Formats: sequence, C-alpha cells, structure tokens
Amino acid sequence: MLRGKNVNLRTVRRADLPKLLELRSEIRARGQYFPLNLPTEISMQKSFEEDGMWGKQDGTMLVVDAVTDRIIGSVSYFNAQHYYDATKEIGYILYDPTDRGKGYGTEAVNLFVDYLFDWLNLARIQIQAEVDNVGSRKLAEKCGFVQEAILKHVFWAGGAPQDIVVYAKLRGKPGLRGFPSSD
Repeated sequence: MLRGKNVNLRTVRRADLPKLLELRSEIRARGQYFPLNLPTEISMQKSFEEDGMWGKQDGTMLVVDAVTDRIIGSVSYFNAQHYYDATKEIGYILYDPTDRGKGYGTEAVNLFVDYLFDWLNLARIQIQAEVDNVGSRKLAEKCGFVQEAILKHVFWAGGAPQDIVVYAKLRGKPGLRGFPSSD
C-alpha cells in the first residue's frame, strides 16, 4: 500500500469488485472526458483473475480514503508506446464528483508517479488530456508534468474531431524538469 496524508493507494481486492463495477458503470459520474465504454462483470473478473489488475505492463490501484478505506477513485498505468519499455502513460479518475477539487487526485498522482519511477525504473511518464479538460490539465501541471505537444484530431466526440494535450514527467537529477517529487 502506498500511504499518503489523505489518500492511500492499494491494489484491487476481490471484495472490491462489486463496488468497482458499480462505480465504473456510472456514466454521469465519469464526466464528459472519460470513455463511455462500460465494463462488464465478466471482463472485470477475468482481469482480476489474470493478475489482480496489477502487472509489469499495466495495472490499476484504487485511491482510497486514508481513514475509512472508502474507494474514491483509481489510478492506472499502461504502455504509452509498444516499442519503448522505459515509458508509461497514466490515467486517473475520482468517481464521485463531490470528491474532486479537494486535492485527492493530486496526492494520488504524486504517490503513484513516484512509485512507478522507482518500481519500473522508468525514464518517462506521460499523461494525455483532452484540450478542454481544464481539471485534468491543471492536475498534471500541479504534479510537475510539462506540456510537450498537442495532437490534432485524435478521436471523435460530439460529431467533431478532438485534440489531445500530451504532458510528460522525466526522471532525472534534482532541478531538472520532471524530477520525481520527494514530498
């Protein structure tokens, strides 16, 4: 378990699966930026049975309240590009909109990124956010990610092509852009 001040990060437990399915299936709580594909009970159980939703190539940790262990959200990592093994991309969500804007996401991402740099010996971690997803973009910047690019017409939504902003945090020496935070 990764312990923070207000939130902890932990791997998914079998007992979490029903609640996690419920949270991930709530379309309204996802907001306009989270993909609309719905998980199924079978696909979630299969993923859990394979590796507990945690492995060297990809994985998900739950963001839980540090006192009550209530599931607040999740953070995930996956291959950013299939041919580079020192780079991963992360994604994050806080399931209940009333939990957003309280610093939980920032704390969770900082814990997660520091852990991934060390555990996987990564050189780079990146985040992609829709151009108008101000909340996600602010979170990335607050966590020390630097905007690198805008990718044009990456996907379709609302009948129009959408652009993505790419942020990255690089492993390096203190004082260099993207150095993992120590606090």
